[in-house]
Amino acid sequence: DKSTYSLVYWSIRRIEDAVNGSDTQFDAPTRFLPAIVSGLAYQLALKNPQTAERVPLLKQVFEEDFDRAAAEDRDRSDFRIVPSI
Repeated sequence: DKSTYSLVYWSIRRIEDAVNGSDTQFDAPTRFLPAIVSGLAYQLALKNPQTAERVPLLKQVFEEDFDRAAAEDRDRSDFRIVPSI
């Protein structure tokens, strides 16, 4: 009797970005955005001699942000398919 089955799921929808004409859009998971921003700040600090004292702190922040985002690349679902034998 297939009328007893039900499927329950949760979803998250995000607003899509609008792109004008031939503009390119950076396509990355949203969890990596803090790592991208902190990585850019770290790379810019390397180029500017006036910000040399901030480089170690910015590198640490970037590595923490990246490690946090990379740790989320795993399957956390409790979904199982069990064959009926």
